[in-house]
Amino acid sequence: MVKVGIDDLNLYGSTLAIDFSEIKLARNFSDKEFNKTRFTRRSVVPTYEDSITLAANAAKPIVDKVGAEQFALLIVATETGVDYGKPLSSYVHRYLGLKSSCRNFEIKHACYAGTAGLQTAASFLGAGNISPDKKVLLVMTDIGRQHFHDPSELSAGTGAIALSISLNPKVFELEVPSGSAAHEVFDTARPTQASGWLDPVLSLCSYLDLLEIAWHDYQRAVGPVAYEDYFTHIIYHTPFISLIEKAHQTLVESNVQDVTKDELAASFERMVAPSLRYSRELANIYSGSLYVALAGLLESATDLRPGNRIGCFSYGSGACAEFFSGLVCQDARSILANQHIRERLAARYSISLKEYEAAVSGVEQGFTQANFVPDWDAPAGHYERAYRGKGLLVLDKVNNHYRSYKWS
Repeated sequence: MVKVGIDDLNLYGSTLAIDFSEIKLARNFSDKEFNKTRFTRRSVVPTYEDSITLAANAAKPIVDKVGAEQFALLIVATETGVDYGKPLSSYVHRYLGLKSSCRNFEIKHACYAGTAGLQTAASFLGAGNISPDKKVLLVMTDIGRQHFHDPSELSAGTGAIALSISLNPKVFELEVPSGSAAHEVFDTARPTQASGWLDPVLSLCSYLDLLEIAWHDYQRAVGPVAYEDYFTHIIYHTPFISLIEKAHQTLVESNVQDVTKDELAASFERMVAPSLRYSRELANIYSGSLYVALAGLLESATDLRPGNRIGCFSYGSGACAEFFSGLVCQDARSILANQHIRERLAARYSISLKEYEAAVSGVEQGFTQANFVPDWDAPAGHYERAYRGKGLLVLDKVNNHYRSYKWS
């Protein structure tokens, strides 16, 4: 069997953040609404960042480490596109300096797109049509749209996560068996570049229904397994934390009859809670949400050992879901530690509610207007503080819909 999986991983949460407690207070959201999501902070991008800069800034440290010539394919997963035809990946390919022989394309399937990209990368590498030392660069990048005054504002996140996929994985080795589930449902939508829509009840029900189907399909592939014996930990796509508590209850109860609330809580705390380290800091970043959980787990779970099996549940509205698994690799912790994810998230500059609203509205203008120039002075002094000389990709301008970028 060919080994394939994640060789490197980096997370970029931009440079601004706001506490959800401030949003709750300003909107007069109820404690019930706030406790449903249980996220702490979210990233916010200034008007000179967008889904393309997020992707490039997440991927650049990985590309710099091994060289652009090592990548035979670039996949960008997103539901925050800038064009109905031209893919984000073409911009990312250019500004990362990837070679002409490196194919690129964009995938859209709500929050499932990252996993679709991962499985595509694994199949591409496993087919044996390229040199075995070549890699695939997979980037998931999204920006939460404007949800001012709606409870969904408490879960909207922003960020990008980049994975290097190879035949010699050093972080996470994919296992072949997986279980899938799909049906057509109108649970969420982004009908335009500046709007979003959600049916929260329908989306929750679809998530849990497809989890149960995908889990049973996975068991058909691997045989009946005792959930808590077979996996060391589990990671879930995390739209909000109370939902993945229900998801975990669904799986535990599929194996254990008459489980108590205390037993459910203990199982969640042991198997799932360590994965929420970065999810709490970023909220739902859509296509990359599951892999934010993977990063959090690998850095936080003190009991992880090489060879431990992790269960993974990916869900994307519309809808498609997959339950798969992988093994922790020997160098996972050291590779993630070298990316300094925790330190960079902690260094985000805290902004006020007024600055947050201005940034979200300004970024949406940059997506929708034919001609756009970023506001380099908002927040005041931030470009000089966080970007000047730091080598981060920023949006220079939009001219007749064509987007130009530069390195800071």
